Amino acid sequence: MNMSLCYYGDVHRILARQDGVSNHIFELSQALSKLGIKVTIIGMSRSRLELNLGNLSILGVPNINVRVLGVLQTSYIIYKSLQEMIRRNSIDAIQFHGLTGLVTYFRMRKLPIPMWTKCHGINDPYIANLDLHGNLKTESFIIDSTLSKMANLLNYKLSPHIIANSKNTKQKLIDNYNIDSQKISVVYNGVNHELFNTKISGNNLRRKLGLKTSTVLLFVGDFSLLKGVPYLIFSIKKVIKELPNVSLLLVGGYNKVSRMNVRKLISKLYLTTHVKVIEDVSHRELPQYYALADVCIVPSLSESFGNVALEAMACGKPVIASKVGGLTEIVNEEVGITVEPGCIKCLTQAILTLSKNEELRQELGRKAANHARKFSWDETAQKTLDVFKKLKSNEV
Repeated sequence: MNMSLCYYGDVHRILARQDGVSNHIFELSQALSKLGIKVTIIGMSRSRLELNLGNLSILGVPNINVRVLGVLQTSYIIYKSLQEMIRRNSIDAIQFHGLTGLVTYFRMRKLPIPMWTKCHGINDPYIANLDLHGNLKTESFIIDSTLSKMANLLNYKLSPHIIANSKNTKQKLIDNYNIDSQKISVVYNGVNHELFNTKISGNNLRRKLGLKTSTVLLFVGDFSLLKGVPYLIFSIKKVIKELPNVSLLLVGGYNKVSRMNVRKLISKLYLTTHVKVIEDVSHRELPQYYALADVCIVPSLSESFGNVALEAMACGKPVIASKVGGLTEIVNEEVGITVEPGCIKCLTQAILTLSKNEELRQELGRKAANHARKFSWDETAQKTLDVFKKLKSNEV
């Protein structure tokens, strides 16, 4: 069987696994290829790119990069490539991500092979377009709440089937776009247990970073208000008044403006000795950061799944997570502490509780590692194939 996974970004991001979606595509493709499926990842590239990695091929299609057209342009370019592949009978199924399937669905009313859309989540456009100071980015909000919503509505309505990454995402598809629940399957993301596990040591990295505090807290992700970073920083200000021997690592910060604003906030609150910002950490380096940490914090205001929480748990770390979205489906009081989103007082108390009690951290960490074993990319791949089989036999 040959399957194509269509990505709306630059394929070089997939090779580097620079974000949750690109990591999902890479890991799912690897898992499918181990099952004997020949997978082709199609995305944009600065120039024509063709890589063959056994059963996995990566096809980078040159992008003219007309910014006004954005993902619709990507959708059209991918459609032209898929047309040729379908004509040659070289693919048996296609998984689109986000809006990449829109033009294909629109132009090919009677789809010759099973196709579906993978939905990685639906954010509230208002929250998603607030900057770190709580100011609304008006232009992008108008686009997200009108043009993007209309495009997504059309895409999900035309899509023969949708795979949601959590029950929460499925419910949002029903509520926001009035999609029939029978048209949506839920397939959770996995975690790479060869990469993220309890055997990794973070001692060398801890010494390299000069972390001498008794408790190290870790945040991984974008430094945006959506991810709750400002609330976390304000919480640390309160925590160190009671426990000065606590430090926080902020790893990631993909947006340059957000990084700059976070550094300014840290400086303004006189936290430079307690909060370190670490940029440009590769996916393969991440396990060492989880390993050196005592607690991982996911304080998001909105989260469709929660890959970071799952990776931390696989490394045997307790998690403090917001009670939002898909996070509520993978994090509970057995493996960490859940808090109300945007509640500085709640977040502060949770950090103090775990920072003061090493025995509790160890117990929650052990349970977290066991819980994380329920999630694997092999399982994700098998359930994705199950959707394909049902679509092929017209059972869904």
